[in-house]
Amino acid sequence: MRERVAIGIHAGSRVLGYIWLQEGTERLASNTDRILVGAARYAATELVRHRNEQSQSLRRDRVSSLLSGTAQIHSQAQSAGIDPSKPAALVLISSGGLDQSAPGLQLRRGELANLVSIHAAAYRPGSVVGATGLDIAIILPDLDPVKSPPAINRLINVIVRDARTHLNFQIQAAIGPVVSRLDLLHTTLQHVRSVLTVIAATPSLHVASYSDVETTVLTNELLELLESKTRLRHEGITQLCRQFPEFATTLLTYLDFFGDVTRCGEVLGIHRNTVHYRLRRACDVAGIDLQDGDQRLLAHLQIRLWAHSQGRQ
Repeated sequence: MRERVAIGIHAGSRVLGYIWLQEGTERLASNTDRILVGAARYAATELVRHRNEQSQSLRRDRVSSLLSGTAQIHSQAQSAGIDPSKPAALVLISSGGLDQSAPGLQLRRGELANLVSIHAAAYRPGSVVGATGLDIAIILPDLDPVKSPPAINRLINVIVRDARTHLNFQIQAAIGPVVSRLDLLHTTLQHVRSVLTVIAATPSLHVASYSDVETTVLTNELLELLESKTRLRHEGITQLCRQFPEFATTLLTYLDFFGDVTRCGEVLGIHRNTVHYRLRRACDVAGIDLQDGDQRLLAHLQIRLWAHSQGRQ
């Protein structure tokens, strides 16, 4: 006899329907009951909103409003049954930059949003899921600043796993910090987007919080700021990068490894003596002295900026 489970779909005291699930070729998962609760909550929300023609565009508008930092937040929160005075967090999920013009991919993206919505509703009934740009946003309300972060991390890892298992989606997720009030959530949006940008360069990293990659995020922002200030360039270092990229790369690697010549040579696949030669030539061309802390810092930043820009070309 195959195992079967069921749950009612309710709107207050009114029964809207039922969800039945029967065991297939594999046994039901250990978290089936929890998933059914989330599915029932999500189904109730969608059925009630169906008469108002709730669509993906309306869900996107709700997410945009809740992240706007304007007075709309309070009316949208009230509409979603969320208390804007309680702690909340934002999670962004990248669906791999799907081509939005392809109907089939749009459908799969909708399937991903539904999967995310079910899991989010199981965790927090008032969760809001919708698109923001090419990403899927999850707004998690009514959190505990201390207890919620580990639970959110587990939730998102389950979503990533199920997206891979059931939808064949390789997704990445960035988890924002828990803020003290929902109406402060918009202040974390850019940080969370920055986390997605960082982990996009590391396909093996599926889930990360801002604290996990804070150093890389801040370094990238510093380089972008320096890139916008084009007058802040040392002519000698500019010449080094333009005319002798091999020497510039060696100097950057040497500085990255805190002056460890042996490690630098191992990474570049060259002899220690070659490292010393290239460092001397780099300093001669750039006209810098590595014994001077300011010159060393400037060289490290400017060559890192050069390498950063080369990597994007």
